[in-house]
Amino acid sequence: MIFDDRNSKKTEEPRKKVCHDPDNSNMWGEACKLTETLVVETNWNAYKNICKFEEISADFGLQILDQLLQDQLVIREIWTMYDYYKSMYQEAYNNKTI
Repeated sequence: MIFDDRNSKKTEEPRKKVCHDPDNSNMWGEACKLTETLVVETNWNAYKNICKFEEISADFGLQILDQLLQDQLVIREIWTMYDYYKSMYQEAYNNKTI
């Protein structure tokens, strides 16, 4: 920024003059390389985080499925025991041994 004493207003130097100055071209090249590196690293880190999240989600989903299957097996065992004892009770009732 350059201060203009006549109008007491701030004015910007033209961008072309600053950007295309041979002395600044190396600086802009380095700035672009650093920016590219940061963008690539940021994208790679975001991708790794997404993969990690998907892996955790898959593990969590498998744990839920496993628990549901175990619960289903327990429920089947309970019903099997219930049916067994019910039939024994009915048989004993029919034979009047109760």
